Amino acid sequence: MNYKLLAENVVKKALKLGADEAEVYLENGRDFELSIRNGDVETIKQATSKGMGLTVFKDKKLGFSYTSDFSDKSLEEFTKKTVQLSLVADPKPWNGLPDFKKGKIQDLDLYDSSISEISNEKKIDIAKEVEKIALAYDKRITKSMGGFFEDAENEVIIVNSKGIFYSYKSSGVGFGAGVVAGEGGDMQSGGWSTSKRHFKDLDAIENVAKRAGKRAVENLAQ
Repeated sequence: MNYKLLAENVVKKALKLGADEAEVYLENGRDFELSIRNGDVETIKQATSKGMGLTVFKDKKLGFSYTSDFSDKSLEEFTKKTVQLSLVADPKPWNGLPDFKKGKIQDLDLYDSSISEISNEKKIDIAKEVEKIALAYDKRITKSMGGFFEDAENEVIIVNSKGIFYSYKSSGVGFGAGVVAGEGGDMQSGGWSTSKRHFKDLDAIENVAKRAGKRAVENLAQ
């Protein structure tokens, strides 16, 4: 689905229905999570999400609605309802979109496209490896709380009738593990993880695993 075109069409439709000004804020994204324990995959969760907020102004009156249903029929009713809401609202002198001024938008380097190319097999291998190394850190470590891998991607699109047509993407990725150490009657847990915008910036698997094991063992002495 072309979300940019979708957002633009909703703005045009709102104006056609009588709005003086209109703006769409649209988000879409996906999330992935997996957990393992003792080398076996426990859970794998994948989800997608999307949503759109529409703000319209008519005679200094504001209408706003939100939807996650992007079907043609739903968007038609959604846009019509939002414009109708603006007709019954109280006018405020400050209501309206800000004027658009062209300028250079700074690239904040929030997105790593390579994350979407990481195979599930590699994600599982990373989660297994970080757990395995953490368990082997010290002989007093007797149990695993599990290893995990997660990543996410998100896109934001803003389109309005004043000339704004802007979008950006962001991403996140991380992994970690937790273990339990025991000595005598004392048992303590410890864990560690790494999380970044870019996959290449993640801490090394061995460093994360050993930090998890170290924290569990150090907690025994407290």
